[in-house]
Amino acid sequence: MDVIGQYLPTKDQVQIRFMPNKTLVNKMLGSLNPNGRDLVIDGCDSIRRRVRSEVPGVAKKNLKELTDAGALDVMIDVLKLWMEDAPVSGRCAKALMWIVRKSPTDSEADQLLELGGLKLAERLKGLHQDDLELQKSAKELMKMLQTRAGA
Repeated sequence: MDVIGQYLPTKDQVQIRFMPNKTLVNKMLGSLNPNGRDLVIDGCDSIRRRVRSEVPGVAKKNLKELTDAGALDVMIDVLKLWMEDAPVSGRCAKALMWIVRKSPTDSEADQLLELGGLKLAERLKGLHQDDLELQKSAKELMKMLQTRAGA
């Protein structure tokens, strides 16, 4: 592979970027097995990008569609299944952090608390001491969920 080719997205990554939100969540749900690891990583990255969108109204629309499609449940399952796999769990934690951060009503934070998201974030932080990026995402997610739990 040439130097430039290694930085280009794969065909699967391009397809995920243009998938409707509900289809993406369903694809991730269907990939909760050892063979679906790469799709789950790409899916978490795509969810993070969709929620962080700077286009007016797009992030809010994506957030609503993703939560209505069950993205939080799927991402909690991803954390449970791939807790020891730093690339997967780190991307998932980062996406969850952005979902909670961009939530206008804190309903997503409440839902994550009900699903055990705070305990998972604490466990994730303790498990991967050497991964600074993952530590940052896990700490931020824990802080936001603890703030909400105390409210």
